[in-house]
Amino acid sequence: MILASILLLAAAQDAGEPLKDAGKPPIWSDDQRFADYGLGQEKPPVARAEMQRFGACVADVSTERASRTLASDFSTAAYRRSMDQLIDANRGCAKGRGWAKMRSSRLLLAGAIAERLIERDPAPVNVRLARAAALPAAATYSPTDGGAMCVVRSAPDEVGKLFATEIGSAEEVAASVFLEGLFSRCMGGRPVEATPSALRAMLATAAFRSVNSRAEN
Repeated sequence: MILASILLLAAAQDAGEPLKDAGKPPIWSDDQRFADYGLGQEKPPVARAEMQRFGACVADVSTERASRTLASDFSTAAYRRSMDQLIDANRGCAKGRGWAKMRSSRLLLAGAIAERLIERDPAPVNVRLARAAALPAAATYSPTDGGAMCVVRSAPDEVGKLFATEIGSAEEVAASVFLEGLFSRCMGGRPVEATPSALRAMLATAAFRSVNSRAEN
């Protein structure tokens, strides 16, 4: 069975780190989450771009299943199983591109899927986020997730601009720097040291749940 440790092709492939959560309890702290998923070191743009394309393919092929998975509590074993099953059901997304194998974290993959799901709605991202912010916030599942939800509700225009940037671009870095500062304020001044890819993924998953929660209300 292909697990969520499936990921990037062979040359850009060495940039990723294998998942290290096998055998861990279903719930883990934010500190463990960051350490286990290697979010302190940025992946090369080419590797990140391939991840985005893989996530987009998964979102397009299995839209309903992907939406259900990303709307659920990512801190549970059930979520991890659902992600693994989602990837296993979409092996063609990798084989169709000639990828032998890929490696990365569930968070980064979830972020790529979330961005694609958000993009499928023709309404501007910032408008949907602003509308969702006028309603009660969606559930969050960790301190950093709470910070991400605060950011997407507080700065819909800036978050929309981040999602519109190219992976690894100067524009993405600039948008990330601004949003990282806001993230810190949303967490009561606690320093937030995340790579652009990690920040983008956390905001994408929070943004998806925010607009998805609004759609279900």
